[in-house]
Formats: sequence, structure tokens, C-alpha cells
Amino acid sequence: MGFTKVLSRLSIFSLLLIPYVVSSADEGAKGGVLEEVVVTARKREETAQSVPIPISALSEAQLEARNITDLQDVERITPNMDFTSSAVGNQNTQVFIRGIGQVNWSTTQDPKIGIYIDGVYLSRPQGGLVDLMDVERVEVLRGPQGTLFGRNTTAGLIQIITKGPSQEQESYFKS
Repeated sequence: MGFTKVLSRLSIFSLLLIPYVVSSADEGAKGGVLEEVVVTARKREETAQSVPIPISALSEAQLEARNITDLQDVERITPNMDFTSSAVGNQNTQVFIRGIGQVNWSTTQDPKIGIYIDGVYLSRPQGGLVDLMDVERVEVLRGPQGTLFGRNTTAGLIQIITKGPSQEQESYFKS
């Protein structure tokens, strides 16, 4: 009688343990490791999770996986960001972050959103409508960034960091 009780308890315990073993095997197969994105939002390299600024950072692998080819495509996956262009080209491009942007363009008004390519400020958003080729990452910082980047970043900024040169000969082709 004692042997059957032990055997029945052991079989019940084994049945309860099966879902745990199967779920942990699935997690190992998925490779449940998050990609660590390094950003330079505060002018030094930090992980995106440790930066105390609302930021959306896209690495080269993420840009490629989501088929993002230009800066206007970044708005699809960035919260609180909107790009609008006129149908006749990009002369009337408007960028809004958190609803703040510039509606009327004139040479006397400064934009509210800064666009930087490798730390170089572009004075108008039309210059920032570039194809994202050879890009290491794109960072979108929401909210005022005047203490770090100066004027024209009242609503936020878009920072494009291109890849640095390498010692090997490389080529890239995309159709």
C-alpha cells in the first residue's frame, strides 16, 4: 500500500512538472535575449534603457528588418512623431514631435525640431529627408533638448549616426 501511494504521488508531481520543462525549453529556443542598443543622446555612449530621456533608438538591424529606407519611414514606429510632405516634392516638409512643430515656413522662423547627422545640425527639415544608407542607428529624442543640443530643439530632435570607416573593403547592394 505504501509503494502505490509513493508511485501515485510521484506520477502526479511528474505531470505537474511537464508544462514548466516545456515552457523553459521554448524560451531557450527563442533566444529570449534583448538586443542592447547603445545611444549617444547625452553626448556619451549609454544603453537606451539607462538614458533618462524619452528616446526611440533604431539600430541598423532594426532598420533593415522593418524596411525603413528614409527618415519619413521612421515615423511609423516612433510614438508621437509625424512627418508630412506636400504632394509636389519635399519643399513643405513638416515634422512634429508631441504635436509641436512648425506649420508656417519662412526664413525668419527657426524650426522646433532639430535634425542632426553625425552631430552636424541641419537648419531645415527638408535637408534631413535623406535615404538611410550606411546608417549605424537613428535616435529620436522627444521633449526639449536645449541643454544638450542648443536652440531649435524645443520639441525634440532626430539624430542620425552613420557607420564609421572600416579596415576591410566592403560593398553593399540593395535593390
